Amino acid sequence: MKPAKKVSEEEIKNVIESLKYTHINQELLNYSIDESHHYFKGNAILKNKYLIVAIDNNILIFDISSCKQLKRYEILLYGEDNLYKCNINLKKWNNSKDNQFLINLAGNIVLFELINEYELKIINQIYFKDIKNLKQFDEKYNKFYDDGKIEDLYSGGFCSGDKNKTFSVSIFY
Repeated sequence: MKPAKKVSEEEIKNVIESLKYTHINQELLNYSIDESHHYFKGNAILKNKYLIVAIDNNILIFDISSCKQLKRYEILLYGEDNLYKCNINLKKWNNSKDNQFLINLAGNIVLFELINEYELKIINQIYFKDIKNLKQFDEKYNKFYDDGKIEDLYSGGFCSGDKNKTFSVSIFY
């Protein structure tokens, strides 16, 4: 057996400093208007490059590496007062290209595809009048449901809806 090598305090200090975690804090999103509330209702990361965020009635697309907003889409419903909708529910859609997500806005479920870097294309749309808050049951198999609860946007919680109404949603294209 060889005797253990003696390590100097300087060598120990250098090794410990090389193992330190470095954190760089960058502000990705500053979305504020004085005396106004905004509602973050979901996000998805696509292609390990883009962050898709739903705030109020907007879909924002960010480049994760540069922290820059690339595009902003405003979602409007035909025949409705669209001045201030705050209930877009956004969920990632699992597919081989990792470029799709869906939204639920008042029962209008829309499947989007990210194309040409940061442009959106509508793949499919369906309407279920009783769906309020789409929740993901199984991300791998794209299974979603609505548990009958209506999100209380002011308290951050949920209030009971009709407990007898539970819906399962599958979108095929």
